[in-house]
Amino acid sequence: MRGRITLGRVTDPYVPIVPGGSPPTLSQMMPAPVVKPRRRWLAPTLIAATIVIVGTGIAAGAWYFLSGDTALEQASQQCAAGELGDGGNTLFVDTVGTGRASGTDTTSDLACVLNALQTPDYVVHAMEQTSALNGRQTEEWGDFSASWTFHPENGLDVLIREK
Repeated sequence: MRGRITLGRVTDPYVPIVPGGSPPTLSQMMPAPVVKPRRRWLAPTLIAATIVIVGTGIAAGAWYFLSGDTALEQASQQCAAGELGDGGNTLFVDTVGTGRASGTDTTSDLACVLNALQTPDYVVHAMEQTSALNGRQTEEWGDFSASWTFHPENGLDVLIREK
């Protein structure tokens, strides 16, 4: 059996009427609200992930600062290039030239060292543009200073100092 529910001036002829009872109320006809389940695992997971990330960063920083190696020592070891001096505060990279008495490091070795020390592009370009007629050139960046010479027979000889 169907009846009418009147809501103000609006009537609905398709609302069922329960026999012997009154028509359902509007709240009874509405669908049940969808309740999203709480994600109880989310907060502990985020906290644990944060602890792991921060802990890893602290451990890496402590290893870097407590290892005792200077940045030049680390660059020399990483690139297997150059000769260290002054307690690890000086690195001499002697690249190969055409002469017999030239160095043994390659330009790739020098590039590795310069990358490890985050050498700015302007210093690298200055080294690349140096000719035998320019004599000794110098530049500074961050905690480092570099001086270099170039001659085809001797190659590019670079001395880097950490302040």
